[in-house]
Amino acid sequence: MDILETFRVSFNSLRLNKMRSGLTMLGIIIGVGSVIAMISLGAGARTQVTKQIQSMGTNMVMLMPGKMSFRGPGHFGSTSALSLTLDDATYLKNRCNLIKEIAPQISGSVIVKYKSKTLNATVSGVPPAYFAIRELKPASGRLIYDKDNEGYRNVCVLGNNIKKDLFADLDPVDMVIKLKNVNYRVIGVLETKGEASMGGQDDNVFIPLSTAQLRMFGTDKVRMITMEITSSKEIDNAIKEIEKLMRIKHKISNPEDDDFTVRSQKEMQQLMENVTGTLTLLLGGIAAISLLVGGIGIMNIMLVTVTERTREIGVRKAIGAKRKDILVQFLIESITLSIVGGMVGILLGLGGSVAISKIAKWTTTVTPISIFISFFFSIAVGLFFGIYPANKASKLNPIEALRYE
Repeated sequence: MDILETFRVSFNSLRLNKMRSGLTMLGIIIGVGSVIAMISLGAGARTQVTKQIQSMGTNMVMLMPGKMSFRGPGHFGSTSALSLTLDDATYLKNRCNLIKEIAPQISGSVIVKYKSKTLNATVSGVPPAYFAIRELKPASGRLIYDKDNEGYRNVCVLGNNIKKDLFADLDPVDMVIKLKNVNYRVIGVLETKGEASMGGQDDNVFIPLSTAQLRMFGTDKVRMITMEITSSKEIDNAIKEIEKLMRIKHKISNPEDDDFTVRSQKEMQQLMENVTGTLTLLLGGIAAISLLVGGIGIMNIMLVTVTERTREIGVRKAIGAKRKDILVQFLIESITLSIVGGMVGILLGLGGSVAISKIAKWTTTVTPISIFISFFFSIAVGLFFGIYPANKASKLNPIEALRYE
């Protein structure tokens, strides 16, 4: 029997058993669709993290309290003590020529009130340089100036989400809100950063650093020191210099005893991409289990099919069909189920990715490689799990097969 005739016989067999073929493909459809949807979710997370980190500014280095470590994907460690002070920022600015701008940040959670509306928000005390380093611009009003910082003024700049929650469509500039039951005049509203807001700029209230230190939080302990380096080429040198100066300042002789962490944007992006990459593999792996279940379903149905068509196999062998012809026929049936199931699964995966994006508001990114891998594995599953039933069919004794009732 030639290969075209084998294909014709295989397709006719599947066409005559539409319900069984459809149910057999269901596992493959769900498996392929799940793999594509889950990989798109992981890839979307990776894309979003990249956007967030890039939105933070250029040539930026962050100094954080405590020693943060990264011990492989998904494993972070950190000491929790607030080991940085405003004096550390001044010390670095005066001694490191590679630092162009520096912005220490004091922050905490505070109750924010406007008339009858109340919400809990992060209030950050920052110097004017902070906005330039982070490339934050006002949508209305102005930002914090040196005179606000020098005068310990009770003024604030609102993130866009805070503005919407408290004032809806009103322009809040020159209106008064309460922070810790103390009046603060709104001087500006930041442009929205949207989903790319790394650090939650849209959900922050910013006040002068001096006001935060003396009136709001009563401390010189800082959550972060953000620095802009003179050139992107000098970032690695700047990090080494900052680490050296901080060890001198904190009297640390062994780097293992560091009570601070210095990170560049590139390092943060690499760390987060490792995490999201592992997440993508995990999600894809979990979804791929359903592909294996679909393959087992194909094998079971094909075994039932072989049993039901024992007499047919006997007749075909009796009139000259070779073992190879029977083997190829049943393999083609198995692979065809996988191919059709894979194609429908691709459509399901694409639709699922769009649905996740629309309903859950999560970023999803469907890549051609995820479609190719899913489709390839669906065919591989059909081939692998179809071999045993096909081999069993090809080994049937024609005489015994013809006697089968």
